[in-house]
Amino acid sequence: QEGLPGLWRGWTAAYMRL
Repeated sequence: QEGLPGLWRGWTAAYMRL
């Protein structure tokens, strides 16, 4: 289940960039 953390970091990075 290493794809979950990757997606989380992806959406979190976009949210923080906002």
